[in-house]
Amino acid sequence: MPTEDRRLRERVAVVTGSGRGIGKAAALTLAREGASVAVATRTPEHADRTASEIRDAGGTALPVPLDVSDRESVEEMRNRVLERFGRVDILVNVAGLSTLTPLEELEEDEWDRVLAVNLKGVYLCARAVLPAMMEQRYGRIVSVASIAGRYGRAQMSVAYSASKAGVLGFTRSVAKRYGEYGITANAIAPGTIVTDMNRDLPRDTLDRLMADAAVPRLGEVDDVAEAIRFLVTQEAGWITGVTLDINGGTIIG
Repeated sequence: MPTEDRRLRERVAVVTGSGRGIGKAAALTLAREGASVAVATRTPEHADRTASEIRDAGGTALPVPLDVSDRESVEEMRNRVLERFGRVDILVNVAGLSTLTPLEELEEDEWDRVLAVNLKGVYLCARAVLPAMMEQRYGRIVSVASIAGRYGRAQMSVAYSASKAGVLGFTRSVAKRYGEYGITANAIAPGTIVTDMNRDLPRDTLDRLMADAAVPRLGEVDDVAEAIRFLVTQEAGWITGVTLDINGGTIIG
């Protein structure tokens, strides 16, 4: 797994939602660059599977059960990572919950659940690791938002769009506040990526989304993982508060 030029040697990364999809691809990519990766996800067997893949390829991984919407779970994850590795250099917020429920049918408990995972989870995880990053005066925070949070999207629920828009505002504020500590915060706004989250979209909807792109295909998880890899490197140290669109030219400008 390790490459000759491992730019993340001696770095420790926490990747939430890393049991599958974008999170798993990000965890594997950072491990290939030499990072020790905390595979933090809600389903223990998914965490174990990703961690095993990293170890089998010669990397270092710690599977950690995590409910990003629960403060105690997040703090326990942080404590386990610090106990094992002694530091946290990178936080990649991928854990997310999607919904297609239209506003007129959206119940309050569903709204609360989506916001708890997609927005509160980003806040709790960043809050948990920031003290360690501030003390070491180095940190990289990358949060996966969505094209729906940046521009709105008719196919997605307003709860999902609102939660992802909140991630963008949160990211900009963190970037402004903590840059003096050598901490950067950036967001990624993917278009339609082939993951389990969007497999419930009707075929005609997926075809229409693909046709809207300048590069006429759906995105792959590695398209996002490679962008995350760059944003957490030393070379990206003067990039902060940015939202990077990865949508194949679905929206330009």
